Amino acid sequence: ALELAQACFDPIHLLLTDLSMPLMDGRQTAEKISRLHPETAVLYMSGNSTHHPATTHPANFIAKPFTLNSLTDKIRIILETHLR
Repeated sequence: ALELAQACFDPIHLLLTDLSMPLMDGRQTAEKISRLHPETAVLYMSGNSTHHPATTHPANFIAKPFTLNSLTDKIRIILETHLR
């Protein structure tokens, strides 16, 4: 994701990232990409019950497993709010 963000000159409107990842967690990934692309909204996801929405902004969190409809609804809300 970081390599793609570094090579991208167009705006990145949304980053969907898991809070638990092997080399770097989702927060670290989002921070690095946000430095390159400050316009980027972030949606965090996790299937780990210790990653409660209170650890991020609840509007920017979706718990796994989720349905395609719940994901698209969440993305729509984030982009409508972020792109105003």
